[in-house]
Amino acid sequence: MEPTALTAALARALTGAESEVGADVVRPGVLALVMVLALAVATALLMRSFVRQLRKIDFEETPEPPAASPSQDASNTADDAEGRA
Repeated sequence: MEPTALTAALARALTGAESEVGADVVRPGVLALVMVLALAVATALLMRSFVRQLRKIDFEETPEPPAASPSQDASNTADDAEGRA
């Protein structure tokens, strides 16, 4: 049996009937529906897992230390330069 004949026989067996539309019309079929549903379920499970992992994180924000004033930065830089020379 040729591959095209085998494909046609398989298509008839899966659809349960002869093709009522022309050969040039393409329809998604059951396989596409199953694949889309599987992807949707996988995405939902991944999102659920991600939310669980985020809830496990114990995050407490600590305040940042106060920034030094510009005059202190200049004096510190001058002291560092004198110490190296």
